Amino acid sequence: MGEAQGPPAVKKSPPNRFIPRGRAAAEGPAQFFSFSTPDKIAAKGDNPSTRPPPAETGFDDLTNGFFEQGPPFEEINEDNVEPLRSYNDGRFIFEEAETVEEGLGPTYNTQSCSACHQNIVTGAASQIAEHRTGHTFNGQFFESPGGSLIHSRATFPDIVEHVLPVDTVRTFRISTNIMGDGYVECVSDSTLTAIRDAQPPDQQGTAPEVAVLEGDGSPGVGRFGWKCQHRSLLSFASDAYLNEMGITQSSLS
Repeated sequence: MGEAQGPPAVKKSPPNRFIPRGRAAAEGPAQFFSFSTPDKIAAKGDNPSTRPPPAETGFDDLTNGFFEQGPPFEEINEDNVEPLRSYNDGRFIFEEAETVEEGLGPTYNTQSCSACHQNIVTGAASQIAEHRTGHTFNGQFFESPGGSLIHSRATFPDIVEHVLPVDTVRTFRISTNIMGDGYVECVSDSTLTAIRDAQPPDQQGTAPEVAVLEGDGSPGVGRFGWKCQHRSLLSFASDAYLNEMGITQSSLS
């Protein structure tokens, strides 16, 4: 007689990677739970008919909880269709991704305006930080050759910009929120200077006059950009197209 054999080996199945952490395999396969909305959750003795209605949210009839999307279809007429079309056209241009064929590069940071203004919606602040560099000499600050802005991308890998060792002054900037800037442009220069003059001397701000790039170039109080270096949104956008995307146009070339 041969030697007695033990029970056959039990082949173990591979661990189920879908079982939640900390749960023993002996408990069986993982269960799936459905989430209940507040109107489905009722305490003992609760009468659903006496409960107050749920609070309205900004997402009931708005796409992002903040902005109206124009008048209802049945209310569209000649008085509101033109502003609505202008708004939609502007938003399309703002979100359009530029290509090399359309003038992008050769060095750039992003391909669209919305890439730097999308946190949390189109036109808001940025989640991208751009790199600025320079150096000091005899106590004076000097920008890097070609400007302080370092482009992080290029249409060809051999021309990507690098930070020079001599440029020991380095910082990051994040694009600001530009929502409502159309109203800011409508504020008169005299109003801004009056606000400045009314401030306490030790807390008084500035109202720098800068040249406007379009029209006859008459100077005005700057209000756009990190240093209020632009008077109009057209000048501001032209600067961004040139410096952030490398696209030149008639006002800046």
